[in-house]
This record gives sequence, structure tokens and C-alpha cells, in this order.
Amino acid sequence: MTKLTVKQLCEGWLVRERGMVLEAHSTSSIILGGKLVVVVDTSDWTLRSKVIETLSELGIKGGDVDVVVNTHLHPDHVSNNDLFPNAIVIFHEAEGRRGVRDIGSAMELDEGVRIVHTPGHTRGSVSVLVEAEVRTAIAGDAIPTKDNYTKRLPPALNYDPDLAMRSMERMIEWADVIVPGHGPAFEVVH
Repeated sequence: MTKLTVKQLCEGWLVRERGMVLEAHSTSSIILGGKLVVVVDTSDWTLRSKVIETLSELGIKGGDVDVVVNTHLHPDHVSNNDLFPNAIVIFHEAEGRRGVRDIGSAMELDEGVRIVHTPGHTRGSVSVLVEAEVRTAIAGDAIPTKDNYTKRLPPALNYDPDLAMRSMERMIEWADVIVPGHGPAFEVVH
């Protein structure tokens, strides 16, 4: 098996006040070492320069990216898709637009890279599971922050909290490391 690595192009964050999300900027990750160069979520305009800077540090041009996986279609996760002009963009069709491919409940993207349907935050939310040195779940907003993991709380914005919790628990059970939708990667305690 190829040695895969997951790097964060930028770390996102949330600003909350009295339980309300006032500002949201998503984390963007890149999967390297496989047949495909894959970016998961592209963040938003606030973090655009950081995404470009990190790509440059890695020696990667936007045109080198083969696939962009959008965990869902909220603007804070997709606003920099245009940085990757040659990439196939993949998202779940339950997001209300036709996806490039029908992901269904799961889709093998590359050796050691699988997209799984993790609904709850949105109907079409997906996460990306990577068999790297450690099993890494790029969770998108299935697990928006480490706090959601620690407190076992579903995303504050969800259409079905029970379904969101089931999706979250699947990621926690599988992963050694989680890259949340908004924040730095963290280790899972089993």
C-alpha cells in the first residue's frame, strides 16, 4: 500500500455567541502519496491566502490537484474550489445539486482513501477516511470541532441530531485522528 499523508492547508475556526454561530471558516486538507492528489474542502475567502501559501510550501500548484471533495456545500467549505481548475469536484447529490459521482453510502476514491456518507449536519454530508500512518477521518462538519467530540454533541446546525450523532460515532470508532470541519486535527482516545 502507498504511504499516504494528510496535511492541513489551513485550520478553520468558529465564532459563537450564546450558542449561535456568528462566523465560520472551514479547515482544508490535502491527501498526498496516492495516485491522486486530493483536497478535502477548500475553505473560504478569509483563508484563501493561507491555502495558497501552504500549497506553495508543499510545492503543489492548484492545477496539480486531481480531486476536490466537498464534505457539504456550505460557502465556508467550498469558496476556494476555483483554485483547483483541473480537479474533479465530488460531493453528495443529497446536497441538492447533482454531484460529479454518486457516492451513495461510500465510494473508494483511491487506494486507502474512501468517501463515506455522514449525514446529520446536512443531508449530503460526507467524510473522507484515509488509511495513512494513522487512520485519519477528515470529518467536515460531521464533527465540526474537538469540543463536539469531547462533549459528544451533534453539530449545532443540523437537520437531524440523532443521525448526526450516529455519523459522529462512526467517525470516532474508526479513526485514530480526526480533522474536524473547524479546527486542528486531534487524536481520538479509544
